[in-house]
Amino acid sequence: MALKDRSRRMQVTLLGLRTASEDVTGACVVSRDGLIIASELPEDADEELVGAMAATAIASAERLSREWLHGELRQTWLMTSQGQVAIALLPGDAALLLMVRATANAGLVQLGLRQAVAELSRVA
Repeated sequence: MALKDRSRRMQVTLLGLRTASEDVTGACVVSRDGLIIASELPEDADEELVGAMAATAIASAERLSREWLHGELRQTWLMTSQGQVAIALLPGDAALLLMVRATANAGLVQLGLRQAVAELSRVA
């Protein structure tokens, strides 16, 4: 699959996540080195900063997973008083990052995340 077509399909999946739930306020596919591959982020989001922070979070979560839990990271959630960030690893060198409202229905967001990971895994 051509890179442009792959990127477009990822973009469609991310847009679907945002439109399916108003609780998802942003979504992007980021490489492990912090480059944004596709995004549906809020207008005021700094994509370069989001990518860099996602790469750092992934690296830290992977190390924690290996060192303390003795397993391979698949997904991690950060929960704050103002919102949540879900990061799910994709095949190869990428991850899906979702920005989610603090009041979101976790089950519905998790369902959407699983479906998006499945679709993005076919595209990646």
